[in-house]
Amino acid sequence: MIKKALSAAIIAVMITSVAACAQKLTDPKEIIKKSKDKVMGYKSYSYVITSEGWDFDMEKTAEATKSLTGEASGNPLAKKYAGDVDQVDGSKPKWMTFQSEYEFMKPFLVQMLIVRSDYVPDMLQGATMTYRPDKKKGNSWYIKPKVSPVGIPRGTETESGNFFYSTMHVNYMKMEFIMQDRLPVLEGIEKVNGKDAYKVTFDLMKPKLPKNPKVNYDAWGLPKQTIWVFEKNMDEFSDGHSAKVSYFFDVATLHLVKLETTQKNGELHYRKVWSDWKTNHLTPKDF
Repeated sequence: MIKKALSAAIIAVMITSVAACAQKLTDPKEIIKKSKDKVMGYKSYSYVITSEGWDFDMEKTAEATKSLTGEASGNPLAKKYAGDVDQVDGSKPKWMTFQSEYEFMKPFLVQMLIVRSDYVPDMLQGATMTYRPDKKKGNSWYIKPKVSPVGIPRGTETESGNFFYSTMHVNYMKMEFIMQDRLPVLEGIEKVNGKDAYKVTFDLMKPKLPKNPKVNYDAWGLPKQTIWVFEKNMDEFSDGHSAKVSYFFDVATLHLVKLETTQKNGELHYRKVWSDWKTNHLTPKDF
């Protein structure tokens, strides 16, 4: 009797496993759409962002770093902690790393803790950046260096690094832009963060992507004060440095968990990993 019960249980597990496998998606466009609809439907989400790769435009990075640091270091509360704003060498490509803890809540409350970053000087390691469009008419965001007791206001027209566009919006915008010109390919399933993930890849070189993508930013619910940052970074795949870009979606949740681009020679350009996803758990008090 016990053996029969065990056999029945094993068969049930096998049937369940087969059914689960059968439910896996095979259309890459459907994977992207389902992921977008699910994530954009959340009231709030958070994750840890970890990225590494080659920066081939270090002059631009150096200027952004000076801008990001300059105004903050001019504040009396942070001036003595400013250090050298020229710490980023813009003369040649460099392998750069970055990690942050990021939070988003509708309509567009965003907060980022810089855990570690090659893109900012010493005074901003461990700093927190916060934007509340429901306050101060949405015209300011705040950066709070670890050493400062209060946040230092900055206008939304000033450099914010990847603060604003580290929400999920920009990833789906870029996917939709690329799909106007070519089709995605499902290359299989790989492990990311220890879990199965769909690998969806775009060929960026045949033909080369056009520059200045047209995006209906109003449809994405972005504050008008932040749109310039998205416009500035939307055509990153048009610069010719990346030959392919692969997006990895967790099979169980459909959350985007990794992005990886490769150069023409097949070597890695850069990768970004999203881990420790949490959803619908934040309130305005968290920002």
